[in-house]
Amino acid sequence: MSQHAYPASLTVRILAFVYDLMLVIAILLIGGALPLVFTGGDAIEPGTVAGFLYQLYLLLLTGGFFVFFWVRGGQTLGMKTWRLRVVHPDGQLIGVRTALVRILLPAIGWALVFAGLYWAYFSDWSQVQSRGSQHFTLLLASLPLVLMFGWIRVDEWRRGWHDRLANTLVVREPKRPKADPAD
Repeated sequence: MSQHAYPASLTVRILAFVYDLMLVIAILLIGGALPLVFTGGDAIEPGTVAGFLYQLYLLLLTGGFFVFFWVRGGQTLGMKTWRLRVVHPDGQLIGVRTALVRILLPAIGWALVFAGLYWAYFSDWSQVQSRGSQHFTLLLASLPLVLMFGWIRVDEWRRGWHDRLANTLVVREPKRPKADPAD
């Protein structure tokens, strides 16, 4: 880590995540199609053991993307674009265990959001509820994720709950000076 790196703002972290999200979607499209080779092109039925294993496989692809890049060099491709790096407070790169701890809390948060979205708008329960009840259900399910990342705005070192749990920092590195063409 550079001597002049400083804690990254929530805004820049979100922008890097949007870049990474595009890459993850591409990985899921390609990786998600691979199991179709074994099914002869037939869709994998949800609610079956194969469907559960397929969802687990997609989750591992997504988590594996982040863990691989955080351990390899402290930054995903989106983070590299915005000069972000995830490190320990002493500036050292994180290991596999720390990366797994760091991704666990957001994974639970996103699972709650998607469960709330399903329950509020697509389940049998949602068919008999008012729109207000549906929106409140989604809001309630989203609250842990919002608090987890919202904490970045109030923490002295701009750490979310997942950063605190894993003892990590996301820092923004200064721009590198451009090379002098006369050299």
